[in-house]
Amino acid sequence: MTLSNARAQFITLPNELLQLICSFVDVCFVFPGEKRDIYAVLAQTNSRLRSFALPFYFSKINVPKFNISARTKFVQNAGYIDAVRLGSRDFARCRRKIAYRCKNLLPLPGLRELICMDRGVDYLWLLRLAKHSKYQSRLQHISLCCTSRIPIFGSQPYIAYRRLSPASVNACFPNLRILSLYHTRTEVMEIFSIIQTAPSLCEVTYRPRIPKQILLGHLIPLVLGDSSFGIQDPALPAFHWPADYTWRNVAFVDLAFVRKPVESPRGNFPKYNLVSLSLGQRTFGDEETNDLMEILEGFPSQPGLEDIEELCLGIAFYLNNLTFGNFMFRMANSLQLWPCLRRFAFAGDLACCSWSSFNSRDIPILDYIAALGADDEKLLTIEDPERFLQYIADEYRDFVSEMLEILGLPEDAELDPSIELMPLWEVRHEVEVSVAVCEMAKLCPTLEEFVWYIDHLESLEKSSSWHWKVHRKRDGSVDRVLGSLFWPDSCRPVFPPFGDYALVGEERKSAENHGWPKSAFRQS
Repeated sequence: MTLSNARAQFITLPNELLQLICSFVDVCFVFPGEKRDIYAVLAQTNSRLRSFALPFYFSKINVPKFNISARTKFVQNAGYIDAVRLGSRDFARCRRKIAYRCKNLLPLPGLRELICMDRGVDYLWLLRLAKHSKYQSRLQHISLCCTSRIPIFGSQPYIAYRRLSPASVNACFPNLRILSLYHTRTEVMEIFSIIQTAPSLCEVTYRPRIPKQILLGHLIPLVLGDSSFGIQDPALPAFHWPADYTWRNVAFVDLAFVRKPVESPRGNFPKYNLVSLSLGQRTFGDEETNDLMEILEGFPSQPGLEDIEELCLGIAFYLNNLTFGNFMFRMANSLQLWPCLRRFAFAGDLACCSWSSFNSRDIPILDYIAALGADDEKLLTIEDPERFLQYIADEYRDFVSEMLEILGLPEDAELDPSIELMPLWEVRHEVEVSVAVCEMAKLCPTLEEFVWYIDHLESLEKSSSWHWKVHRKRDGSVDRVLGSLFWPDSCRPVFPPFGDYALVGEERKSAENHGWPKSAFRQS
């Protein structure tokens, strides 16, 4: 039997027999010294074997924990990259001047999640996306893709796909449940049409590269499946709305939601209830406080919104001289209108807040701390030493005195110059925030978690945040609230202001005995 005849007969085998054969052949040597998963090889053979192999290949993707030492091995094996290639039609290693364009999107009826990005994607970014997929364990397979763009480096691999449209989504991904668009060129009207015409779509994340104004009053009827609602240009003002400011007037640029289908009275059009909603603004305006309060007070009374369990609001706002406690109390009064709310989060940049008790002191950032006990000129090096040297030196002496007192050391003792300086912000405000969160939990009987994102709402990458868990007694009353500060290393200033940071190192135990929470220190 010739090789060509053997191939022809192999292709015609039933799926059950193909699967049995593949179970005995884990890998296939494609080139000398290079082995690939058998399903990856079959999927690149022809359309018949491709349709057979894809579900099996994607169902067993295993993304290992990534570290620098493993990067070389990961790039060589590129097992996950193969999966990405198979799921998004083709993965091109293009030359700088040759643009790759796929002719057609491959129909993937089993695809459950699609993540799209409009940027050159490297191995590390793909892995990061995969590791942060919230529903990865429940997926049959996952695809990551980006539009056709020439990569910065000619040898850099990237994925190409034609622009998503309602027609392509319905034809290629009829059972798609999760759609995430990051930094894409997909227009608001296109994403609106996709939402309206994809009944299986239950979760959408839309974070465009260029801010696109979306009115909340346009989005909500669409998400809920209101067939009488005609898609309107979200950039145009809604003149038919009342002149009074309401939640419908709130304009935002980022969105994410989770919805669940409900039975429709007529059964002709699918209806949905919102379960989770995340909204983000990137600019300041004149209605920031109104934005937040209008959403909190106006939403729960709307049909289809009464089942919301998670609400995240990244709204730029000023507090008009409100104290933090008063602001939290005002939010709590609004949140008690939400009958099912379990998790509430909002984002606010501390530098923009007018909370008098939370304002950080105006202390210049240090460039370097040379040594302790030296004279002023050698103690510090700062950007403008002639102006700030004495001021910083005085602040530093006060800081050292405070640390010595906390650690129970004599006033004339010296601190080890190798000790680290880490955030003290949580320690300073823990009592104030815990009291406010506790009062919020009392007014909101279903609340289980409150999250304060220090900078912006979390998306693909972790953001600085303060997570508070609500612990309740059997009767539902609040027992206690516990907070934990998450501060990614990438967000830590290399040389921070003295007043906002605490010591860690061998002195950690002494500091903890003094009453400082463990979460204030770096976890090894």
